[in-house]
Formats: sequence, C-alpha cells, structure tokens
Amino acid sequence: EPMDGWETLMNIKNSPDLKNIPVMMLTAKQLTPSEAQEYGIYIEDYIMKPITHKELYEAIEGQLNRRRMIENDILMATEAGVDKETIDTYRRLRKSIDINTRLLKILESTYKVSDEKMKTGDEAGLAIRSMSMNIKFQKDQLEQVRDEFFSRAKPA
Repeated sequence: EPMDGWETLMNIKNSPDLKNIPVMMLTAKQLTPSEAQEYGIYIEDYIMKPITHKELYEAIEGQLNRRRMIENDILMATEAGVDKETIDTYRRLRKSIDINTRLLKILESTYKVSDEKMKTGDEAGLAIRSMSMNIKFQKDQLEQVRDEFFSRAKPA
C-alpha cells in the first residue's frame, strides 16, 4: 500500500537505524497549519514545487551550513565545559527556530493571513499566530542558552 510523504517521514523517524537521517519535504502540496505543528520537529525543510535546480541546491546548502554552524557552536561550548543537557537544548532550539521560521513564512504566504483575520478567530490565522509566539519564546530561550555558552567560553 502506498504511503504519503508524512507517513514516510514518520517511518523514517520511528526507525532507530534511520531516525538521524535529515529529511527535506519536497512537495506540490500546500502545507497546513496542523501539518506544520505536527511534523515541523521532524523535518529539515519544506520545499514547494515547482523548484529550480538552483533553489534546491541552495536549500540543501543552507541546511548543511546550519548544521556546520551548530556543530561549531557545540564544539566551543563543549570545550568551555557546558553540560550535555544545555548543549542538547541549544541544538534542539536552533533547529526548531530555523525550520519553524521557514514553515511560518510558507503558511503566511499560503494563507495570506492579515492581522484582521487573526483577531477574528480564523483557524489558520490563530495557528499562525500561535506558531509565531512559540518561535519568539524559543528565541528567548536560545538567547539564554547562548549567554551561558559565551559566558563560559570567555577566559577568566
């Protein structure tokens, strides 16, 4: 029986041997707010067709660059003696903020949500507003973790 992209994603992420493989969703399907909330944590990017080779290359390169930047920050934090739990929190927040910001832009573009709609209780607008507030909260948390990284990395 054929699987859709979300089922395939969950099969990959639920497999101990495959779960660390990064997944970029490449699709012609419009992203819904519920899909963004449910699956955002599992993907590296969501790319809408049609897409050029150049755009696909840039998306892949962007993900690789993000991984390199995170690994460099983690190396610095490890050398400075930052605990594993804080480092794991940093890694999770960086990825989550990056992908959720991307998903939020896609949703805002797809649903063309105005401030007026968000105020009147439009379901998509409310989901987008919630996602936006969550990103802001995560950015605040990330800033606290970064402060800890850099305060420990400074010479005494």
